[in-house]
Amino acid sequence: AQPTTTTWIEAPQQDLRMVIRRAPTAQIVVGVHDERSGRDLSGFTVVAAAEKGGFYQRTASGTLVTITIPLYQPEDFRVWLHKPEPPQQVETRVLLAPFEKRHVTLTIPRSGSLHRGRVVDRDGRGIEGALVYFGDDCAGRGGEPFLTFREGWVSGVRSGAGGWFELTGQGPWISAFHPEHSSATVTADACDTIALGPRGALEGRLLDAQGEPLPMQRISFDHRYQHGPERLTDDEGRFTYDGLEAGTHGIWAADQQLFTFTVDAGEVARLDFQLPEGNLKLRMFREGRPHEVYELNGRLIGLDRTGTLTRLSHWRPRTSNPEELAVAEMPRMRRVASGPDPTTVDPVPPGRYLLVSAQGLTATFDVSGAEARVDLGLATLTVTGRPGQRVQVVPAGASTFVRVAAADSPVTLDDEGVFAFTVHPGNYEVVASGGHVLTRVEVSAQGASIAVDD
Repeated sequence: AQPTTTTWIEAPQQDLRMVIRRAPTAQIVVGVHDERSGRDLSGFTVVAAAEKGGFYQRTASGTLVTITIPLYQPEDFRVWLHKPEPPQQVETRVLLAPFEKRHVTLTIPRSGSLHRGRVVDRDGRGIEGALVYFGDDCAGRGGEPFLTFREGWVSGVRSGAGGWFELTGQGPWISAFHPEHSSATVTADACDTIALGPRGALEGRLLDAQGEPLPMQRISFDHRYQHGPERLTDDEGRFTYDGLEAGTHGIWAADQQLFTFTVDAGEVARLDFQLPEGNLKLRMFREGRPHEVYELNGRLIGLDRTGTLTRLSHWRPRTSNPEELAVAEMPRMRRVASGPDPTTVDPVPPGRYLLVSAQGLTATFDVSGAEARVDLGLATLTVTGRPGQRVQVVPAGASTFVRVAAADSPVTLDDEGVFAFTVHPGNYEVVASGGHVLTRVEVSAQGASIAVDD
């Protein structure tokens, strides 16, 4: 159904003229073709997920289903078949613009491969009831780096007695999930044994900028689960989370700061989370001289264990001070800076950060106080691909967390499918939505060019 709005007005004594504008929408018309039978399916269910969050699920009454989406700017959508049989990844990606209507066909291949294996714990004991499915750690992620659709959103099988499973279908990666263990992903040709480690725990303490405990503060867990648990700190600022999957997680502390931390399988992470004090201002340099930056939209990604994940949106007219750039911490919402004055900013904890932006500036730098220096590179990395394709560049070997977070602030290739990044010489990875690595490239001082596929 089209979104509608009803407004009551009081009729005046004279004629009233009104202009009603329809909110922009776009449509994806989806069909599913089964190569095994040569027929177009009916009654199927598909899901369309936007790159920056939000998903739409529809069930076809015939052989086609139309998904109507409110859309104010072009956006990438991942469209997939919900729980196909046999289990496999049947999906495509669509770049959709406002008022556009796109037709796509999902194809179920003629046959899939049979994969046999066993899900075991760290001691080699079989795990019965584990969900085994095609997909990697990034499959099904939405706009938040930790959002993973598993039960109900992926199609798979359950491991039986002794942890044995048979999975028929297609896909390069196979993952296993069990609520009492940490999940794992292996390549499809190495699924003979999928070992799940034990879960871990966090014992944390929240401190203010002076190092004093913060009692009765709400701590919200990351979005790895659709309904993450919350905690209140005690009189000494302490809180505890049990049963965490091994890996990188995030928490919102005092409604303003997203910290990240790592939990090892079967271990208890004991960490202090200290809220920083003061604002952060970035001073941009190139070739040792202050560099003018008038517009910057992207993210600061913490590379340390307690780094932050910070959205920034900055704009200023060319008449303002070119040597000072303020950075805004934007939990849960975006704030746009405008005018000649610096942005009102929230604090950012000390540590090492990666800057990625929609303007193609990529750099790493350190934060130790209220100001930080960012030295921009001089090398140009030219990426070519599909017009409108969205990609981002990160240092080679970046963690899954960094790749997923960077891909959430992508650049868009122009009408000729080209974009030029500004980087330091070194090795880089070009990533797409969900943090998937498209290619790797070495950039010299003279620059480099690379072509990527979807």
